[in-house]
Amino acid sequence: MTPAQLRMPAADIDVSPTDDGYTVRGSLLLTDGFTGSSDQRRQAAVCPDCTWRITDFCPTRADGDVINVCIGTTPACRAGTVRMRVWRAREGEPFQPWGSACIGPAGPVTVREVTSRLREEVPIHLPQSAVRVHPPVALTRLPVWFADDIEGPQTMTVQVLGIDVAVRAEPVCTWRVSPRESTWTTVGVAAGCAVPVGTTAGTGWSGSTPGTFRSDAAHVFRRPGVHPVRLDVDWHARWWLPGEDDVPGQWVEGIVSQQPRLGSVVVRDAVGILRTG
Repeated sequence: MTPAQLRMPAADIDVSPTDDGYTVRGSLLLTDGFTGSSDQRRQAAVCPDCTWRITDFCPTRADGDVINVCIGTTPACRAGTVRMRVWRAREGEPFQPWGSACIGPAGPVTVREVTSRLREEVPIHLPQSAVRVHPPVALTRLPVWFADDIEGPQTMTVQVLGIDVAVRAEPVCTWRVSPRESTWTTVGVAAGCAVPVGTTAGTGWSGSTPGTFRSDAAHVFRRPGVHPVRLDVDWHARWWLPGEDDVPGQWVEGIVSQQPRLGSVVVRDAVGILRTG
């Protein structure tokens, strides 16, 4: 199978197919079978103003056949990919040779495209949060404590565009209550969300059974009734390539947010209970 037969239109708008390969603009990931140096690989991943030419490794004759003598000298690539030459240019400079790499059917992979795809993939792998309230039946004028069941930052491996990408996502939890209809009041914000029992951080309720969490989020309700509670979780994620220490990690653009989790707390009138007691 020839390089031309393997190539398909690239999904990344920074990658444009050409007669003999691709033109790429922006930071480029050179991981699969790259023959250049570690420094070249690192530079490629942090070069948003670079222009790249990815060309067929072997010259092609007018009839479309690849010259056989070149095939014999081509470093091997894994199945489904072909070896192509890499050229780099910066503004005002000519293209310079930058080694070669194995390129798959989707074309060269850019840093921007990996980051964009991760915004879709990361939420699938994140734990679903749940609102925790203590006590479940509360009294007016006494604090109610809010927590969640997220055990801090999450680390995962996600495959994007045929590449294994390591991701670390750090949560920020925001608890809100609705003491009045259609009005949300923020009662606590915590980076890392709930704090496990037994640590020194946090104050207030820590629960008494395994798996419960200590929380800094509390609210004192002034009116009895059933009050809605809302938990918003925003994740700040950073990705890198496992085993590729020379490829700098990148922040996932923006914040990955999950659907708010809703709960409720039953609040009874403390004054009434004291009088009847």
